[in-house]
Amino acid sequence: MAAPDVNAEFNEITEGLCQSEWRALFESVEDEHVPSPDGNGTDLGVEIGRIVFNLLPEPVIGPALDELFRTYWAALVNDRVELERWESERQPRAELTALLAARRECRRYGDPYPDGLLDDIARLTDELHGGAA
Repeated sequence: MAAPDVNAEFNEITEGLCQSEWRALFESVEDEHVPSPDGNGTDLGVEIGRIVFNLLPEPVIGPALDELFRTYWAALVNDRVELERWESERQPRAELTALLAARRECRRYGDPYPDGLLDDIARLTDELHGGAA
């Protein structure tokens, strides 16, 4: 059975949704620019953004800036949430790393696993993946 074409499904679902002039123009300019293999994608985004901003008609500049500020704010909030999550998972990740190392040592030397080792690995894996703890 062939895997579904996710891009086609996404395009079908989003077809006809309202798109800002800023985003539409950004995507059309983006299609014309190919990142260099050693280039920084962020720098390319800045370059495209400046081109697009200079192409925007005057009445669209205000809403475009609003969209940029909302997007920047959303990314900033997301970064803070992800950093907090990463920090909160530091101890369980360290514990899981140690348990996995112990498991590898047992396998390498053919020793039996200590009682509870696999259960602890499963528990921490579930915890770090947002499953049942």
